[in-house]
Amino acid sequence: MTPWFWKEESQRLWFFIAIYTIILLAVFLTLPKDYISYYILGGKLADMSQTPQRIKNGSTKAEIESITQVDQLLTWDRYSSVTVDDTTNKHNSGISTEATSAAISTAPPTSVTTLTETHNRGTSGAPTTQASTCKDPDLDLIRNNNRFVCCQPVGGLGNNMFIYASCYGLAAYYNRTLVFPKSSMLTKYFKLNAHIIQDNCACNSAKFYLEKYNCGMDPALLNLSPKENIKFGYYLQSWKYFVNVMDDIRRQYTLSNTTLSKARDIISKLSIEHQQRTKRLFKKQPVLVGIHVRRGDINSEARLIKFGYELATPGFFSHAMQYFRKKYAHVLFLVCSLEMDWTKWYVTGDDIIYVEGNEFITDMAVLLSCDHTVTSVGSFSWWVGFLNGGETVYYQWPAREGSELRKQFSANYSDYFLPEWIGLK
Repeated sequence: MTPWFWKEESQRLWFFIAIYTIILLAVFLTLPKDYISYYILGGKLADMSQTPQRIKNGSTKAEIESITQVDQLLTWDRYSSVTVDDTTNKHNSGISTEATSAAISTAPPTSVTTLTETHNRGTSGAPTTQASTCKDPDLDLIRNNNRFVCCQPVGGLGNNMFIYASCYGLAAYYNRTLVFPKSSMLTKYFKLNAHIIQDNCACNSAKFYLEKYNCGMDPALLNLSPKENIKFGYYLQSWKYFVNVMDDIRRQYTLSNTTLSKARDIISKLSIEHQQRTKRLFKKQPVLVGIHVRRGDINSEARLIKFGYELATPGFFSHAMQYFRKKYAHVLFLVCSLEMDWTKWYVTGDDIIYVEGNEFITDMAVLLSCDHTVTSVGSFSWWVGFLNGGETVYYQWPAREGSELRKQFSANYSDYFLPEWIGLK
């Protein structure tokens, strides 16, 4: 006897369609959620592991969203779009080791997130198949010798300088050799005392330790007992990570003689022009104070404002200049900034020279050639203050109270600003 659903041709067609739909639905429901999202979104995989800061395996959705937001905003800095091959002249954006060790020993224990970083999502452990495609000539050397510290540079010049210095300090602390990728712009401007690799994939097998604060020191990173190669991330913006090697870092961050000579020529030329313009002749060599003014996207992008970035105010620059004017009889300020229209309106005086039209590394050399420094906000400003060697006056409120950015700093900013620096508002 023929079943009722088989008597008519149209009924047979609908029967096959129903069976086929059930099979497709069953297969689709067995796919991982990432692949379901991929097809639903028309091929745009909703995979949070591709954010600038690779998400920890096993993170909750809330943790992923939080880390991703912080990552995207903190990756920003003044020179974030400058690459090693950039040829334009546009900018982008006194405590002892013992004292620091004592502070670390009294700090409450904190958890450290660890994982073996891979390029694919999955469980931590041995390198994934991605590692087998790594062509770096030092891959076997690093993978077979557990005596290396790795790091992953992100962001622009100032961020890269923090990451290298902190990883170098941690490598010295653990008596290991720092591995650093050639792709970082630092290798173009400085002579680094690290094992330079062609591709950071050589560090894929290293065990990863994530900082608790992006702009503060995490004591847990100095209380590890690693038996394998280790990798630190991501921003490590605290001088306490490299307090044990500060002089070494200053030597490594010495600019080339060519760059410094160019900066001195610029200062000499502008100083002569300034004297001719103002008819102001100094009886002796004036004290030079470099001022770095940072504004740009902090002032215009809603996401950065919401996140908590603050700008140095006109009042701050006025107070900072008055500090040096009262201290020295003959002072001359050299001002570097991308935002010269704003700067020339609010940072004024007949003892000011505006330095314009140079590459960012030349601006850094000009500021480092001064006797003292006034910094505003951002990691570029911070490193100018650190490397200058004279007095550093800084804007003491870089993050809005209660904001997400403020949570990335220690309670009183002491992990970020050096204790001998002078904070003004």
